[in-house]
Amino acid sequence: MSKYDTQNMLATLRNFSSMIKESLNIRPAVINSEFEDIVIAGMGGSGFVGDMLKCYLQANTNLRITVVKNYVLPKFVNEQTLVFIVSYSGNTEETIHVYKKAARQNCKIVIISSGGKLQSLAEINGREYIQVPKYVQPRLATPYLFIPLLRTLSLSNHVSNQETVLRNLVKAMESSVNKIEENGFKIAEKIGKRIPIIYASTELHAIAEKWKTDINENAKIHAFYNVFPEFNHNEICGYTNLNGDFYIILIKDQKDTKKINKRFDTFQKVTKNIPKQTISLTGTSVLNRYFSAILMGFFVSYKLALIHKTDPTPVHIIENFKADLQK
Repeated sequence: MSKYDTQNMLATLRNFSSMIKESLNIRPAVINSEFEDIVIAGMGGSGFVGDMLKCYLQANTNLRITVVKNYVLPKFVNEQTLVFIVSYSGNTEETIHVYKKAARQNCKIVIISSGGKLQSLAEINGREYIQVPKYVQPRLATPYLFIPLLRTLSLSNHVSNQETVLRNLVKAMESSVNKIEENGFKIAEKIGKRIPIIYASTELHAIAEKWKTDINENAKIHAFYNVFPEFNHNEICGYTNLNGDFYIILIKDQKDTKKINKRFDTFQKVTKNIPKQTISLTGTSVLNRYFSAILMGFFVSYKLALIHKTDPTPVHIIENFKADLQK
């Protein structure tokens, strides 16, 4: 453990597969009634699981999934809308605000948190509540938040059964964590003190976003992300008059289409003089590839924190910002 890692985040990262396994023991909610839409409300690491679920289910469900990272509940919600209120702390201001609006709209509500005000509201108002462990940073709690959410939909027969997929995920992650750590550290050393820019297909936007935000919170530096093909119509122009020391990360999946792969190849030619790394996601299941990529991003961001002589765990600027808002 590094002297900068005062709270031993490295141990938590190395325990990631155990967190996935532990998540299978968290009691999910059971939704017996039908619904037309799903809204997932959350901020930061809690909101990310909504993006991840949307990416994961995009080709396997006709349900409309909307992710809310704001105070505002979409106008289309009604009694036939299932709203997941996700806040790891249970005290997120924006998410509590959305909960109250969803309650007034008589939506079907499931709250996921480790406690806080949302647990109290669930008990007072008789809402479905999923209790998750509370001993990690919210950004590291992805298994605790995502897996109960997915299992709630699965065990309620609103998406295909996920139990075998999740058990196989645990086995795959247990066997690969050391290699993922090694590769993540190597990528971080290549990035050094450059500014990372992460690109992936639109279908993997949640993974690119997760790399970006974990680098922000762990290494406390700027990082950026965008998606193919959209950024080929605007951001790519920024490489004409380059005004920063950037390092490009390209995240590719085996299910990327031929058209997207052609754009990857062409972009690499256009930016041939800029240092870059291509990461090809492999794994027998989509969830295996997603969680492997998330864990690798964790290790990259952790190592970058050490390179910048920064403690990866505390996020003082966020806490100070919240305190100022309360004033």
